[in-house]
This record gives sequence, structure tokens and C-alpha cells, in this order.
Amino acid sequence: MPAGLSPELSNTIHLLPAFDPYVVGSTRQLDQISSGPRSAVSRPQGWIAPTLVVDGRIEGVWESSPDGPRITPFGRVSAKVRRALPDDAVIV
Repeated sequence: MPAGLSPELSNTIHLLPAFDPYVVGSTRQLDQISSGPRSAVSRPQGWIAPTLVVDGRIEGVWESSPDGPRITPFGRVSAKVRRALPDDAVIV
């Protein structure tokens, strides 16, 4: 397990809403945004996007659609993450 990652955060996958307090606090620390552009999470005019969080790290953003959440990951999505997402989630 990487240093600084608590056991409680290991093996967790969340779709957090826009302006979630965890995400708002994490945008100050670039290391919490794993591989994607910070601008995808913290947008102009102070908008904080809904995020995909895997093991405590921001791994993508998502948006609501009539068919289910549309997830834009910052990198490869593991089978573990795919299994944990809602059945109607679409990875774009």
C-alpha cells in the first residue's frame, strides 16, 4: 500500500457529486488528482466537477445523463473499478 494511504481508503470506489467537500479540499493538493488535468476537476468560475474517486485518489470526472452516469476517466479503468460502478454507468 502506498505511503499515506489509510486502510480505510483502500479498495473504495465513489462517484462523488459536484462540490463534494473531499474534492474541494483535494484540489489544493495536486497529488490527489492522479493522472488527469486539474482543470477537468476545478473548472472556471469556481465550478468543481463530480468526480470518480478510486482508493482516495481522483481518477476521473462524470456527468449525469438520462441513461446513467457518463464517466470520463483520466486513465485506464481496471476491472475492479468497472465492477464497482453502477450497472447503467457508461465509460467514455
